[in-house]
Amino acid sequence: RKDKYSIAVKSRQLGVSTIVMFYCLWYSIFSTGKKTLVVAHKRESAEEFISKAKTAYEFLPEWLKPACTLYSKSTIEFDTKSSIKAMTSNPNAARAFSATLFVLDEAAFINDADEVVKAILPTVAAADGKLVAISSPNGNSETNWFYKTYTYAASGLNAWTSYNFPWTVSPVFTRDPNF
Repeated sequence: RKDKYSIAVKSRQLGVSTIVMFYCLWYSIFSTGKKTLVVAHKRESAEEFISKAKTAYEFLPEWLKPACTLYSKSTIEFDTKSSIKAMTSNPNAARAFSATLFVLDEAAFINDADEVVKAILPTVAAADGKLVAISSPNGNSETNWFYKTYTYAASGLNAWTSYNFPWTVSPVFTRDPNF
């Protein structure tokens, strides 16, 4: 919450994307006029993010729920004028939507992530926003934006705060010594 730029390499099935979704929902419910844009590498992933957010919203107690003014496959908008929108990646996606919180989901798999981030950064700076990038690993090439940015962050060479969630953090995977 306090970091302007957060980047996390994660194993699959740890719930990191779900935790980020809860953060986006919290941010939208308890803020006024804040827009969240989730950029995913596939349409299905973008829709799944919104679907999870809708499910979480529906299970909230009534006294905690703001009214929804838009409730579609790709967007949830609240009467607080805050919203969560998810879309597939392309360099122009972020140019067309000014947000205060950007999430790159499975960022290591986003084609042209360098261009997507270049489009996001001016808005993050101007709106005093935040940028969160999460992904499972996808190679170790300097041409992969996620790999390069995470590696530099872990070494303290850029402004990003790095997080590492290997499969060993989950007791589901470590209970069986033969896993």
